Amino acid sequence: MARFRAPDGTPTLLKLKSDWYREQHSLMTNLTPQKAADLAWQLRVTTADEIAPRLATLGVDFEGIEFLRPAVLGYLARRDHAMAEIDAIAALVAAAAWPDRKTAALGLATLAYVELTDECSAA
Repeated sequence: MARFRAPDGTPTLLKLKSDWYREQHSLMTNLTPQKAADLAWQLRVTTADEIAPRLATLGVDFEGIEFLRPAVLGYLARRDHAMAEIDAIAALVAAAAWPDRKTAALGLATLAYVELTDECSAA
């Protein structure tokens, strides 16, 4: 930062910012929660402990990591919920003894409809 007076006597403040500084702050202004979730997915972040080390590999500083942490934690919560649902579906499929693909597809559609109906009526 430099302070000086212009030739007409007006006090002037000049801020000099490096490319690194502008890159870090552009990350924080342009990265939406959805983009942060996409980034976490691309970096294969699966736990909260992995957030800082994985983002640091891209050169994100501490301030940027803390700025992104809530969005990535939200992504991780949604991911964990989706993975639990996938595991539950896999358990249903593994436990079912359907004679053919058509019966299996109809059975799964019925299960999904019943579960969705139950969730909507509980809300």
